[in-house]
Amino acid sequence: MGSGVIVRKDNKVWAASDRSRFFTLFYSINNGSFSISDNFYELIKNTKTSSINELSKFEFLSNAITCNKRTLIDEIKQIRPCDAIEYYNEKIQHQYFHTVATTKTEYFSDSFSVLKRKGYEVFEIARERLQNSLKNKKVLLPLSSGFDSRLIACWLKSSGIENVTCFTFGRMNAPEVETSKNIANKLNYKWINIEYNSSLIVNFEQDEYFHEYYKYLSRGTSMFYMQEYFAIRELVKKGIATKDHVVIPGHASGFLAGNNLVRTLSA
Repeated sequence: MGSGVIVRKDNKVWAASDRSRFFTLFYSINNGSFSISDNFYELIKNTKTSSINELSKFEFLSNAITCNKRTLIDEIKQIRPCDAIEYYNEKIQHQYFHTVATTKTEYFSDSFSVLKRKGYEVFEIARERLQNSLKNKKVLLPLSSGFDSRLIACWLKSSGIENVTCFTFGRMNAPEVETSKNIANKLNYKWINIEYNSSLIVNFEQDEYFHEYYKYLSRGTSMFYMQEYFAIRELVKKGIATKDHVVIPGHASGFLAGNNLVRTLSA
């Protein structure tokens, strides 16, 4: 599980986030007073003046995240993955101790078969890590007709993980519903379909649980998963999703492929 660390000694403060950064650390400096917390909204309360960062606003509307150390609030910053900071004498110094960027240009000269083999090796490492992390746990898998969730489903099966419940959601006549059901049946996994209709989503914005949900996930830096919210809420209501479950969505490759940029670039 990703984490962050905060150390204070005398009048110095050090803080850092690891590579996965599941728990984000935020900080602000107000009139010489340094505040740091994993609660974005608590920092807003302690900030005497707060204003929207216009660049972050553009990033958020076009890409669903804010970049660099910025958040939507100009006076509050975030500690990025693999970022370490030092606060001393009202100044912040940053030091990145790892990066996912690569300068290995030799990959461009490798043949397709070599790249394919290297790709499988990376996938196998990820599959083994997934297998080890799911021992004695139950799995909820949002299974669509996309390659991401299908890959995860096959990983789970090949890893001998059988306590899996697959679910799909959306319009009842959506094409991917039948595909999702067929995949789950072939893998001998339980499958559930949740139809999205007006009665399912009515007055959701007035739901106190929804407000807790989006605040917990967005924290002034990213867009929460609105699409899956209603399905998970329904599974919880029916007692199908419990605290013993691990939800494993497959949606990263579309983001890496730039699918989220289409609307912005074509505008």
